[in-house]
Amino acid sequence: RRMAGAPDTRYVSDLFSGGALRVVRWLLIEPSKSWTLADMAERTGLTLGFVSRTFKTLARDAYLDRTRGSSRVRDRDALLEAWAAAPAPTTPAFERVATVGGPEGLARMIRTFTAPRPYAITAEAAADKIAPFARFSRVEMYVQDVAGWDRALGLTSVPRGGNLVLIKPVDAGVFDGSFERDGALLTSRPQLYVDLVRRGGSAAEAATFMRERGELWSQ
Repeated sequence: RRMAGAPDTRYVSDLFSGGALRVVRWLLIEPSKSWTLADMAERTGLTLGFVSRTFKTLARDAYLDRTRGSSRVRDRDALLEAWAAAPAPTTPAFERVATVGGPEGLARMIRTFTAPRPYAITAEAAADKIAPFARFSRVEMYVQDVAGWDRALGLTSVPRGGNLVLIKPVDAGVFDGSFERDGALLTSRPQLYVDLVRRGGSAAEAATFMRERGELWSQ
């Protein structure tokens, strides 16, 4: 019997951070897939017990349908919007200047150079590869090796106003589901949508445009 005030070990405290977010992200990357606990544990590198608690929390909150031996997203749009509305993590971002002409030239340079992996382009530069909406002035990308990118592209550090932003994520799951488009790696569509919505303004409009174009759930 659980004592009053003791934490409920059947559930996770926050679906949209840490390992639980890694589960949520994969559910949204492959929303039509039926997942076993073992499948999700293998995909995310998490323990069966933690995946089970995450699934139970998702089912409690009406995001997941659980049947004997498998689980599947009930409402992918509601789950995605809940993620976008959750507090964003604090991630170190490094402003850089690359000596190329315009963001399109920078994107070409990223494709051409043998740069450190993993990496994944996000925000407007990634949306432009999926559903072009408006001109963008810089490229933002998740990277693990900031110094490696500095060396590979000959980047110059600046306090603000760079045409390239290197984001070192606290959650390595941002690389999950990355895919190639025109020779460059983009972050997964659900991660991209959340990033755009959280930026607001024209970025959020680009997220809406991507959804209206039917590109949000494309494989």
